[in-house]
Amino acid sequence: MNVYIHSSLKALNFGDELLALILIDKIDERNSIYINSIPGKTTILFDKHPQLRNINKKFPKKIDLLLFGGGGYFGSPKVKFSKWDVRFIISFWKLLVLKILKNPKSMIIGTGIGPNSFLSKRIIKILLRNNISPIRVRDEESKRYLDQYLKKPTNIEVIRDLASYKHLYPEFLNSKIKKTQRKEILIHNIYLKKFTQTGIEYLTELNKKGFDITIIADSEKTNKKIGTITKEWERIGFKISSIQYTNLEELLERITCSYLVITSKLHVGIVSTTFNIPTISIPEHIKTIRYHRSINNEEFCIEDSLITKEIISNALNKTYNHGNETIQIKIP
Repeated sequence: MNVYIHSSLKALNFGDELLALILIDKIDERNSIYINSIPGKTTILFDKHPQLRNINKKFPKKIDLLLFGGGGYFGSPKVKFSKWDVRFIISFWKLLVLKILKNPKSMIIGTGIGPNSFLSKRIIKILLRNNISPIRVRDEESKRYLDQYLKKPTNIEVIRDLASYKHLYPEFLNSKIKKTQRKEILIHNIYLKKFTQTGIEYLTELNKKGFDITIIADSEKTNKKIGTITKEWERIGFKISSIQYTNLEELLERITCSYLVITSKLHVGIVSTTFNIPTISIPEHIKTIRYHRSINNEEFCIEDSLITKEIISNALNKTYNHGNETIQIKIP
């Protein structure tokens, strides 16, 4: 059977790689697995992970199962036409033709749904019409939007992002996770310009007490910012180091052993809260807010101008219990 995974795996990206590996690990190895990617952009990624080396990166001539996996987000600005619509068309045109002509069995596992323009809604309606089960979206808001788009009774199950379930992680990733906590604070894609003075002073105090502060990246995009962010923190007087993103296993191990994570991105925060690491999120996208709402962490998903000594101190005492919850994923 040919299984085609439509993911967001188009460049080096921690969250997209993790979700792709989770899904691939659940597919019977006797099947032929295909996954969308941009030629050349993911060469290093596919060489790096044994689970991906035998994956087909070209669009197959025949698809028996179309899988919309975690990491995908069906959402765009609510305008008549925008660059997001162009991206939708580029990303989905082959699948649209396939769905119209062949209508293969389809599954949604962990995808997010958001507001959309008229054109994007039309694309989603075609992609998700008929012969699709199960439909498992990653939050209540996604269910509400999808109910509106489909306009007919549909069995939609709400789960969370797949990266928030520890038991779904492939065994080779779990074996990389160390149990010993480091005295390390991870700063991810965060500039200091809006931090409150008490927040800066408290982090400085922790730094002087021997807590390492490390600036991390999680993608090609954030790798480009890491030098500027590091210099800004150093100017204030922090003793700091930085690590570019090259390896999923290394970043996973670092996050799960850290003392505190301050991040503006979704999946670094998902992994840290899943492994019960104190986390402060400065959201850049509504999907991040939606995730932290789903785990009752809204008080620590805030604007950077609200990060005070009290917020940091309270975050360090926060515990998360959702990481041990389980769901079953059955992919033929």
